[in-house]
Amino acid sequence: MLMQRFSCFSTALSARSSLTRSIRTIAMTFGFLGASSAAIAAPDVIGTCDTVSAVEVEATAGTLGPTGYTTLKLAFDAINAGTHQGAINVEVCLSTTEGTTPATLNSSGAGAAAYTAVGVRPLVDGLTITGNPATGFGVIQLKGADNVTIDGDNPNTAGTNRDLTINNTNTTTAIAGSVIRIATSTVASTVISADNNTIRNLVLNGNVTNGNAAAITLATSSSNSSFVIYAGGNGGASATDAPTAITSVTANTAISGTTINNLVISNNAINQAARAIVFNGAAASVATTLTISDNLIGAAGSLVGAPPFTAPASTVYTKGIWINGANGISVSGNSLRNILSFVATTMTGVELVGAIGASVNISNNT
Repeated sequence: MLMQRFSCFSTALSARSSLTRSIRTIAMTFGFLGASSAAIAAPDVIGTCDTVSAVEVEATAGTLGPTGYTTLKLAFDAINAGTHQGAINVEVCLSTTEGTTPATLNSSGAGAAAYTAVGVRPLVDGLTITGNPATGFGVIQLKGADNVTIDGDNPNTAGTNRDLTINNTNTTTAIAGSVIRIATSTVASTVISADNNTIRNLVLNGNVTNGNAAAITLATSSSNSSFVIYAGGNGGASATDAPTAITSVTANTAISGTTINNLVISNNAINQAARAIVFNGAAASVATTLTISDNLIGAAGSLVGAPPFTAPASTVYTKGIWINGANGISVSGNSLRNILSFVATTMTGVELVGAIGASVNISNNT
């Protein structure tokens, strides 16, 4: 009954008054707004951009906000510095250009960072986050970060939509880059796990355009060595430094003793990279639950004529979903389209490589 009264009251308020914020903070503190079984829920997005900035942060501890930032990187930097704490909302209100330095979120407990959950989502349709990180890095990086949800659905628009696009715009020949990267390491206790993370309802574009070309045949090219979502190792040399670059399509594993549990990748549109989704663990114990569902992978369109096909020129080139070192795997409802290139390697829709546990469900993919 108390939860119902609070929900009705907060819905009825149209302004972001200090009273509303106080009540909302109290409700979240005492759990009236609920929490998921996997992670403590971030504050509910009320649905308005309160500052003139591209990104604003609200939290239940530290500086409550809303506090405006010009980029997602600066918002993550503030969380890493402990400015915003507790359950944190990162709201994207305008498109951002992140530049060459990735937006990296450290683990809670690394340095001054102290949060229970972080949620990133747009409050306006049609927004983009664009970055051109150096070879081996991602536009967004979760360094041992747990309980993070990156959700591209604008809650102000009816239905479930992909309202946020994240682009890696590095040169098309740059190798080993990614759009969203999850990295772990054993160098510090805070980087050992990157658990309970969700990536959903996004349009994700890698840096490799026109990679399906007759002249591009080498396995060392970006048409074989590039990623959209990469979960693995190379989490850095300390709790707070940057992850190190990915240098291989297979070697940079999340090593035994680290975990990337309960990773959910769902309802994303993924394109323009050699490998759409890569989970690279050294042992089945790295993931006890891995869910990849309802994603659109590769470029749309029908193939015309006889192989080799040169159209679509920009697609996913060699691997749709590539999994190494995981258990509790569920890959279902994904649409894998036009995975093709001239690269001298085997092209696969769903590939389980090694160190795979006994619990595997692969179903209803097309």
